[in-house]
Amino acid sequence: MQASIKSKFSTRLMMTIFLCAIMSSQLYAQDQKDPRWTATQILTHYKAKNWKVLLVYTTGSNTKYFNSIISGKNSSRLSSITSGWRWNVVSAWDGKIGELREGVQGLVYAKFAQKDKDCYLVAMLKKDQQWYLEDIKSPKCETFKNYKAR
Repeated sequence: MQASIKSKFSTRLMMTIFLCAIMSSQLYAQDQKDPRWTATQILTHYKAKNWKVLLVYTTGSNTKYFNSIISGKNSSRLSSITSGWRWNVVSAWDGKIGELREGVQGLVYAKFAQKDKDCYLVAMLKKDQQWYLEDIKSPKCETFKNYKAR
């Protein structure tokens, strides 16, 4: 009798975990269709140096880039994203995303900081109806304002 109860409990527990995993993956996919939400996730995980989670928001060559960082095979790449102007502006990010604008080649830019005449942006590209990190950019604010408002 005890084994039967344990077996039923284990089966129900596994079913619950499985259903939760399916539901959370569907919620994630839905949210990644929103470029503002995606930019927030990218900056949150970049700032926390949570490269494994940031990997979810990459595609193509950026996936290879972050995989090499995670594997520890290329410490110069890690150094390049945790120092310099990109790291300084991301680490000082206040958690807010400003306006979104559409640029060239289907990119969408999310403004997250400004200093003097420079705007700091998360550049994202859309693939399979979801947004992914392309780069962190720093154009002049006048250039950013010339992009199409979204």
